[in-house]
Amino acid sequence: MKHYPVWDVPTRLFHWLLVINFLVSWVSFELARMQVHLYAGYTMLALVLFRIVWGFLGSHHSRFSDFVRGPGAAMRYLRDGISPTPGHNPLGGWSVLALLGLLMVQAISGLFNADTEGTRAPYHHLLSEEQGNWVGLIHQLVFDALLVLVALHLLAIAFHTRYKNEPLLAAMIRGRAIDKNGEAAPVSWGRALTVIILCAGAVTALVYYAPKPPAVVYF
Repeated sequence: MKHYPVWDVPTRLFHWLLVINFLVSWVSFELARMQVHLYAGYTMLALVLFRIVWGFLGSHHSRFSDFVRGPGAAMRYLRDGISPTPGHNPLGGWSVLALLGLLMVQAISGLFNADTEGTRAPYHHLLSEEQGNWVGLIHQLVFDALLVLVALHLLAIAFHTRYKNEPLLAAMIRGRAIDKNGEAAPVSWGRALTVIILCAGAVTALVYYAPKPPAVVYF
């Protein structure tokens, strides 16, 4: 029997880069370092785009088809505690989708945001003042929802580690879980590198080629 990792290296790197970038985004906002906050948002968008594409083109247990199951599977997992895959369990699969969805909304809304100190995101000038206020509200509400989801995620990790003897943090570092092996070999690094370059290039183009605000004419 071949012993394949459950989570491939690109998925693990994405996970930890996401953690770091989320903290940088949060702290930079609290410290009013808005240029850092903007670039953290661009990085977040590239990371989320990568994970979405990797959910279709990545290794076996990184694909959405492996761990996204219907409500029935989630209920059976709650009742029996048995996951149909050695990767994310059905509840974990839905939490991954919720996290990616919220992060995508957060990153995109940030492209239209502004602060009271004059920092403007590249697409802010396309909105009216009222629309900009609504986008700012969405940006804040989504961040609050992300904090709740992160708290639930940490509680789930603590529960699995303490009561089910499943050290999930260690597994996301090593790629292997106790008594679990991947069902297929990871895909090539070249594919992951191609995907991240394309995603980073798409975000760079989105920012660089954003329409310029109209020039102010003084009489």
